[in-house]
Amino acid sequence: MPITRPTLMVNPEVARRNIRAMMDKFNRLRIRLRPHFKTHQSLEVGNWFRREGIRAITVSSVDMAARFIADGWRDVLIALPINPNEIPVINTWPDDLALHLLVDHVAAVDRAAGLLKRPVDMWLKIDTGARRCGLVPEDSKAIMDLIRRIGRQSRMRLRGLLTHAGHTYAAANPAGIRRCHRDSLVRMAALQKQIRDAGGPELQISVGDTPACSVCESFTGVDEVRCGNFVFYDIMQYRLGSCRLRDIAVRLICPVIGSYPQRGEVVVHGGKVHLSAESISGDDGKPFFGMVAACHAADPWPMPLPRARVRSLSQEHGVVFLGGRRAARFLPGDLLAILPVHSCLTADLSKHIIDLQGRRIGSTISI
Repeated sequence: MPITRPTLMVNPEVARRNIRAMMDKFNRLRIRLRPHFKTHQSLEVGNWFRREGIRAITVSSVDMAARFIADGWRDVLIALPINPNEIPVINTWPDDLALHLLVDHVAAVDRAAGLLKRPVDMWLKIDTGARRCGLVPEDSKAIMDLIRRIGRQSRMRLRGLLTHAGHTYAAANPAGIRRCHRDSLVRMAALQKQIRDAGGPELQISVGDTPACSVCESFTGVDEVRCGNFVFYDIMQYRLGSCRLRDIAVRLICPVIGSYPQRGEVVVHGGKVHLSAESISGDDGKPFFGMVAACHAADPWPMPLPRARVRSLSQEHGVVFLGGRRAARFLPGDLLAILPVHSCLTADLSKHIIDLQGRRIGSTISI
């Protein structure tokens, strides 16, 4: 299939290698891997996990859950605090589904309980530093109130404590990732013990960021991990030290639409609506929006060109710095491969995914 517009390409061999490596790690640690499917959003990529033995998954919305449930998945966690307005949809799902929901407020429990017609497993969302959603572990009164409220509901079963240590993404290096991870686990274990000592239930612990799951080896007390970005990885993970360049399993293939050797640049059809506006700082302190590789028939999966960067993005345009001599080689109609800063967002913005032979391997779905 000829590429005529920005198109997301995945290398199945690399993605499957990433899947097997993460599965091997947590099988060895005897910890349940519940991968987050928001990175790829593809039924076919989901089947790669299924063929490796994965049976429990994480998704980021009710809509995404519905698509994977329709494809036969029967153990699904929605990693977004429960929205009571969506309970009528949840009530229509199969009876044999093990559905896991997050909550961090008693009002959400009360409103959902009045609408639920099916049993669900509940997880308390705990904030160990990301400062997004969740109760802080030290807020013992609010946590115990929430536990008691869930305990009074006939269709809710409390399963555990769940956190996403998203602040590992702000770490500068693997040592920083390990510090964030260690602190998060200490706080979760202390909360688990506090609940048990207060006469509360014995709760499982679920954690889930790709940097820690890739870099760290100690997961004492953890029952489940929910990393997702590792299937594709990206430049952000590479810069954090979570992966190698050869572990990045996706490229956005973009047609060149302008060539400007006098300034050492080309312009590609590939902008914010394809890559997102996510950037990362280069060695010179300036932001860039992706690394760039040349597309060659003899090498369908090239490594990025030295110092080649997506310098700026507008809605549909991407300005790529290559250097004068190199820029002169690329003319309108040629193709460049961009390694994305954040593969989750790039996949979400893409309409479909192709493999190295140009075969469509599945449509992505909107979060």
